[in-house]
Formats: sequence, C-alpha cells, structure tokens
Amino acid sequence: MSDSKPLNIWSHSDEEIGRLMSHFAHTPFVLDGVEFGSVEAFYTWLLVVGNDRKRARVALMWGARAKHACPKRKPDDFEYHGQNFKRNSAEHVELIRRANRAKLDAHPAIARAFVETRPRPIVHDIRGNNADPFDVFCPMMCSLRDEYAVRLNSADDR
Repeated sequence: MSDSKPLNIWSHSDEEIGRLMSHFAHTPFVLDGVEFGSVEAFYTWLLVVGNDRKRARVALMWGARAKHACPKRKPDDFEYHGQNFKRNSAEHVELIRRANRAKLDAHPAIARAFVETRPRPIVHDIRGNNADPFDVFCPMMCSLRDEYAVRLNSADDR
C-alpha cells in the first residue's frame, strides 16, 4: 500500500482496517466499568439523558443502529460519572478519545494493524464528502495512531 494513499476510516471503507477503526465497528470494550459494543454506542450513550433503560440498550449497540438511537435533539450538556460536560467541548472529545483507547486496548490486533498504516494520512470521507466539519476526528485518530505506535514499539523492546 502506498504511503500517500489516505486511510479512510469509515464503516464502508475499501480497507478492513478503515472499517475496523470506524466508530460503527462492532469492537466491544469496557470503559469505566461499562461495556460498550462500539465507540458509536458510547457516543450515543453519553447523549441519552434521563433514561437508564434506553442507555442500557444503547451501550451494547454498534453500526447504524447505535447512530439512529442517538437523540434527534442532542443535549447541550450531559453528565458522565458525576461530572458535567458540554457537548463538542474539548473534554467531550477527550471522552471519545478514551473510548477509542479502550477499544484499541481490547483489540490489540486492530491496534497493531492501525499502527501499520503509518505514515498515511487519515481521512473520514463518506461518499465523497468530508464528514469531519469540525476537524476533530481525523487529528484525534492520527494522534491515537502515533500514541499506539510508541506503546507497541515500547512493548516490543521489552
């Protein structure tokens, strides 16, 4: 694979690692004692406020089902483990980063395959449209890939 061909992280990517790194991928993980079926489920779970039964169902979802469970009117604020967060704030993005770390920690083969895509640029192009209007997702995924490259190289050196 060419070092210049972008890695498209998307559920319909033409590469398996692009699909596996998608937040839609069925890649169960545990974060802060809660099991999630995907990073998308975690994102939706955060925004389901005041309905513990729905939250429990959402937590184990993946794919479009998890996305469609997200409230149509997203709250501006939500609570996570007793702390209040503003939606789309730097702290909210850090929660999503933590969910991605938990996913990669739970799936070391995916983490290794993801690291092996370095130094290719990462994009999130869905049907020719850039789906990252806030320029958050792609830089976050690039920094996670770099972080895991260091982690995996350190582990290999032991």
